[in-house]
Amino acid sequence: MKLPALNLHLFRTPSSDLRAGTEFDYYGIRLRSVLVPHSQPSGSIVQRQMEHSFERACEMLEQLPRMHIEPDGSFVWTADGPWGDRAAREAWQVDGMLYDFGGRLARVELKGSCPRQAWLALVECFQPDGDLLVFLINAKYYIRQHELLRIWDE
Repeated sequence: MKLPALNLHLFRTPSSDLRAGTEFDYYGIRLRSVLVPHSQPSGSIVQRQMEHSFERACEMLEQLPRMHIEPDGSFVWTADGPWGDRAAREAWQVDGMLYDFGGRLARVELKGSCPRQAWLALVECFQPDGDLLVFLINAKYYIRQHELLRIWDE
């Protein structure tokens, strides 16, 4: 199984209703975008912070094997084989940066690749219920985190 290359930002899903956007192709999978209301441009999405504080997220990340995190919130997570997912047998790495606002995580930037189980463990460090909005940098679309999981399902 080829691991998907990720280049994205994570935000807490805004409290306002998000409307379905257009379908687009991402790694050969048709995904459905969501429309972020004009009253909430990407800069104001941070008004709804994630569940964990910066410090708690760092503590949780430090518990992951082969994770290296710096005090400024930058981190790198590597593995050279399977990690809870027998389908992923290749080396992988995720680089990230945590940003906080008002005592809670506001945004997480992620780049790299990892198996599905590692992705789920990573997301839990930021927002245990997985209720996150994903901005795909290269595709320039917002999607819900559960929609992104489909790229590992194929």
